[in-house]
Amino acid sequence: MICLLCRAQNGVDFKDILEIQNINLTKSIISTLTCPEFEGRDIERESISRSIVYIESLLRAYNIKPYFESYRIPYKINNKRIGYNIVALYRGNLRKKSAILITANYDNLGLTKNRTTADSFLKGANDNATGVSAVLQLALFFNKIKPRENIIFAFTSGKHKNMMGAGFLADTFTKFDYLDIKYVINLDMLGRPFETGRNNLLCIQDTANTISSRLNSYINPEFITIAQGEAFTESAECTPFYNILKVPSVTLTSFNFENDKYYLTEKDDMDNLYVDYLHRTTARLTLALYSLITDARIVKLGQEED
Repeated sequence: MICLLCRAQNGVDFKDILEIQNINLTKSIISTLTCPEFEGRDIERESISRSIVYIESLLRAYNIKPYFESYRIPYKINNKRIGYNIVALYRGNLRKKSAILITANYDNLGLTKNRTTADSFLKGANDNATGVSAVLQLALFFNKIKPRENIIFAFTSGKHKNMMGAGFLADTFTKFDYLDIKYVINLDMLGRPFETGRNNLLCIQDTANTISSRLNSYINPEFITIAQGEAFTESAECTPFYNILKVPSVTLTSFNFENDKYYLTEKDDMDNLYVDYLHRTTARLTLALYSLITDARIVKLGQEED
């Protein structure tokens, strides 16, 4: 059984996190991102601006500043369209030249091809409004607790277009000598539990790094298990970050191709999510991440300690 009373070094525990990360905020974020006015968050439709403005408004409310001059980082989708990544920074240590990067894609596939009603769009509640809500809850928590670590929060787009936005964002980081990224954690589809087993999350990774085992060491050895098979790595946004930044990069998800019959359908909506599961999983992950970044023993995540 996962230890729900695990306590981080400064006295923050699971119950504290559950109170800070109010479940009603999680519900509000997902409900907003999946409402008809957002039209399924297609990056090639003008309505994607509503998603961008909404995420920016929450970052401002949490006082999480832009990483660059603006939250929006543009990239070229094609000759006619510009896509945007949204990048913010919690500056916990002005002297440090390093940071960790936590990401989630905010877009989906938009309207259905044979649209017959106002409800005929791919809502993308699990894919990936759940990941967006988790990253925003992490931002809220870290801004309140204020650890002495720099944390970049990024919301990418173009996941279903060969992870275009993630690739452009990774490339953007290489062009600016601002903060060195130590490792990347991407959150994707967290709203439906596995049908069997004791694990909460799968870890998809391109390198033999130790991020998942480190996180497990603060919670429970069975909290995260390693995903097996190329099908996972081919669609995980950790891949472009690792390929370009060459730092330990993982995608954490509860999606395993068997537990989500509503994937890429109109029924991927709020009613078919396990919101309490999402809320508690986000809190457990928050505790593990907080313990990881405040642990003075952590030097490199690509190696085991001597």
